[in-house]
Amino acid sequence: MGQPSFSDCERMRSVISASLDGEVSEVEQATADAHLAECGACRAYAASLAETSRMLRATPLEEMSFPIVLPSHRLRLARTVQLGAAAAAIAAVFLGVTVGTTPNGGGLSSLSASAGNGPAAYLQSPEYELRMLQRASVAVIPAHAHYAR
Repeated sequence: MGQPSFSDCERMRSVISASLDGEVSEVEQATADAHLAECGACRAYAASLAETSRMLRATPLEEMSFPIVLPSHRLRLARTVQLGAAAAAIAAVFLGVTVGTTPNGGGLSSLSASAGNGPAAYLQSPEYELRMLQRASVAVIPAHAHYAR
């Protein structure tokens, strides 16, 4: 037989790692043992990994001086909804500006003018951005529909 291929070694190294935690079947273990009999590089890897695992398991656990609190499910859901609304608003603005489908046919400058405060209002008006986020979070609408309101 020839030298094992790199992909065989990579696959076997993940099996070797899992075997240290007792997470492999008998068939996988037999396959890994056969591979280790042929491959010196993987034998060295297995020996190094076994020593590292032994040292980690022998190290005493560290006592935390502060509690670790995970966010509640409700908070994660709210953050996901906020992120989705922001992404929808950005996509709507990008499509409206890129395609140029505003009521008066203009691009970014017509969006600025529709905000009511001149050409720079679009980029400087938090109220306008908030309205866009609210509209995007209420319903999925075509990119040009919220400019016509």
